Amino acid sequence: MSSSVKIMDAIIDKGVLALIIFTPLAFGTVQKWSVSLFEIGAFLLLALLLLKQLIATQPSAASELSTRTARTLKIICLLFAGLVMLQLLPLPPPLLKIISPVSHLLHTDLGGAATDAWRTISVSPYATRQDLLLLFSYAAIFTVIVMHYHTKEQIGRLVTAILVMGGLLVIIALLQKAFWNGRIYGIFPVDYYLINDNRIWGPYLNRNHFAGYLELAIPLGLGMLLYVAPSSHSLPGTPLGIRITRLLENPVMPKAATWFLLLLVMTAGLFASMSRGGIMACVISFTLFVLITRKRRSLKSRSLLLITVAMVLSTVVVFASWERLEDRFEELDTGHVGRLNVWIDSVGIVRDFPLLGSGLGTFETVYRRYQSKETRSIYDHAHNDYVEQITDTGLAGLLLAISAVLIFFTTLYRRWRRLHGMYTKCFGAGGLCSCCAVGVHSFSDFNLHIPANALLFTIIAALTYAILFNLSEESGVMGERLGATLLTPHSSRLTVFTGILLLVPLLYQPVTGLIADRRYAAIATILDDKKTEELDVVTLLPETAPAYLAALQAALSAHSLEPSRPLYSWTTAEIATRLGRWTDAMEMLKIPLPPGMPSRDQSFGIALEQLRKMIAAEPTSSDAHLALADLQENWRKDSGATVSSLTRAIKASPYNATIRLAVARNHLAAERTGDALEQVRLLAKMDDSYLLSESPRKAATLERRPSWYINYLYKSNLYAALELSWRITRDPLVVKGLVPEHPEAKNVLQAFVDAKGFE
Repeated sequence: MSSSVKIMDAIIDKGVLALIIFTPLAFGTVQKWSVSLFEIGAFLLLALLLLKQLIATQPSAASELSTRTARTLKIICLLFAGLVMLQLLPLPPPLLKIISPVSHLLHTDLGGAATDAWRTISVSPYATRQDLLLLFSYAAIFTVIVMHYHTKEQIGRLVTAILVMGGLLVIIALLQKAFWNGRIYGIFPVDYYLINDNRIWGPYLNRNHFAGYLELAIPLGLGMLLYVAPSSHSLPGTPLGIRITRLLENPVMPKAATWFLLLLVMTAGLFASMSRGGIMACVISFTLFVLITRKRRSLKSRSLLLITVAMVLSTVVVFASWERLEDRFEELDTGHVGRLNVWIDSVGIVRDFPLLGSGLGTFETVYRRYQSKETRSIYDHAHNDYVEQITDTGLAGLLLAISAVLIFFTTLYRRWRRLHGMYTKCFGAGGLCSCCAVGVHSFSDFNLHIPANALLFTIIAALTYAILFNLSEESGVMGERLGATLLTPHSSRLTVFTGILLLVPLLYQPVTGLIADRRYAAIATILDDKKTEELDVVTLLPETAPAYLAALQAALSAHSLEPSRPLYSWTTAEIATRLGRWTDAMEMLKIPLPPGMPSRDQSFGIALEQLRKMIAAEPTSSDAHLALADLQENWRKDSGATVSSLTRAIKASPYNATIRLAVARNHLAAERTGDALEQVRLLAKMDDSYLLSESPRKAATLERRPSWYINYLYKSNLYAALELSWRITRDPLVVKGLVPEHPEAKNVLQAFVDAKGFE
């Protein structure tokens, strides 16, 4: 092997390890900058592997699926990628109307597209493009591991890194909780609702995703423990005490004890997170591990170890936190009500986008149009990966995804049943059960939409494949070999070179996105008043106006790099609108504007253009429609266009009482009192913001009506509706007629009556 190939091998090894370390520590890799860095790393590693294929004097060892299985998997993967690309392909209106009539409706009716404009199936092409890029990144890492990892030493280093990382995350979480100052790593502030949380979540922003990482690592740790632990070769009938003594005297016990301690730390961390889905997934995967290993004769001698591990874990971890666990699982009746509502509302998405879905990664965008409960809450995911799969890619995408998973893991399990080497049996079982754990948790959460966890799942699946098929010397029978997804050792140089060239546009996307995100992040720094540690935006004054102008330029610069990202359009429009209002006041007072400052019309013109771009990119954004209505009302003085935008805002979120409240206020400000009163009546019927969630103290709260509960009612949409109705009519009968026949709604009315002082 040439020195250059050795160097490339070392870089690939270190690169994969770097991603394993970086992705969970970077808050689970959910922010734009960390996602871009991960994607760049994944594509560079694949490019390096392909380059090694070009210069290697001898091909690497083969690892090929049986011809039929390989062909089937490749076809399924290509069909799925083709489906997503079809979602991104602009289609002529007649064809789009046939394939996805609701997509056509959203683009034309809400998005403002011309009737003859070509539009995509995806209701948010940017979101679909980003998720597709992530899928390509996972595929790149899968290919690297399958093609590169062929020895026990390589695989052992990777498994060790995963397990050590899991233990490190728990230690970080415990230290963070012990010295909690409201910031992750003691530096980065979190949302207010996390500050007083008594559970642990480490560098993640969600305890369920912290648990998701651990539930993937723990079964792999069981495989490691089973492999390094000594066997019990005592004769049948030997007392249990003697058998345990012999195990403890074995020279390999210190190493086994170390891995057991690490496994105990990870399990304790998972239970301390109080993630019900994570705990159930861990229990199921552990049970499955015991069941499948007990079926292998050579592993039965180690059954004592599994029994001991189960007893210790259940005693130390479960009973130590039994009361808290009991409380958490008693909340199942109420704690999953929100998720159940999401799943029920998602049926509407499936009904409107049955075959091809609304677009990969578009759940947050499209769901707001179907959300009928808890409309003040923002659901960026369905809290069920299977539900989100069918909403995003339709029945076709769900069937393709499930088919690929079943074929792949069924093939792995069958291979595992045929192999006899201890290494492959132990680690193969661990890898299969790890993947099973995340599959179980996916019924109640979205770990596969968290890049750090999705990457770990990809790595473990690929490692399991490499263990079972690349380490073929452990099997007495060579049999048929499973195969790499993209390459074989006999790939032509032209094919490999073509693959490297195809990576160039893939690399361009995250690099551009990273630069744009840095420019966007500069806006917060520019506008921060620097008076406190928190982000407080500086007041717009003549002396601070240049800072706003610099922020506007930064937003426009970020938008120029990624013009399809709605966030950049929204931020640009916000800054331009604020500048426009300020310059309007300055011009009315006849105060000269600072040099270089755009005029009122120029600022509002920029805002109008950016809002229209955002609406075209994300038609279901009610906030954008409301902001556009405000501009049309107060700048253009176009009542007809204003009413049209307000109507679109309602169509984008028809069940959202908060949106209807904003529309009612807009109508009232423009003295369209009839329209305002109609929206008030409708929102009073659909609002649920005054309802208390079920809890043991709910009945006492409703009866005693403490001050905090009254303040809670004051903040509800229903109370605001009563306030608007009173301003419009000054008629107590009209106000009372708005209130639904619900005990808690009557409390809102009583609070309003008490505040206004009428009977």
